[in-house]
Amino acid sequence: GNAEAQRRLGYCYFWGEGIREDKQEAVKWYRLAADQGNAEAQWRLGDCYFFGHGVGKNKREAVNWYFLSAEKGNAEAQRRLGACFYFGHGVAKNRQEAIRWYRLAAEQGNSVAISMLKKLGVM
Repeated sequence: GNAEAQRRLGYCYFWGEGIREDKQEAVKWYRLAADQGNAEAQWRLGDCYFFGHGVGKNKREAVNWYFLSAEKGNAEAQRRLGACFYFGHGVAKNRQEAIRWYRLAAEQGNSVAISMLKKLGVM
């Protein structure tokens, strides 16, 4: 029942570290940790949905998981949520929302978010 251990086990299955690679098994463990509020597991589960790793592609579901993680302050989830709003993946395009999430990620030093803010001319 330890969320951090579950998240780490999901990571091992996802990348095949110390165990055979199994994306579906990774999703199972990420979900157990994510359901307990583990922010990193939430954004990684979001990635699984976004790219279709171990589950069917579902960008709307990805956005839901990114949002839960981003609200907890996870910079990578904030950056990915910004990208979803910028490009209209799983949500309607919304430049202001994209900038808001990119800024939160940039404040934590996320280099991709910083680059996007520069590209958008707001940094």
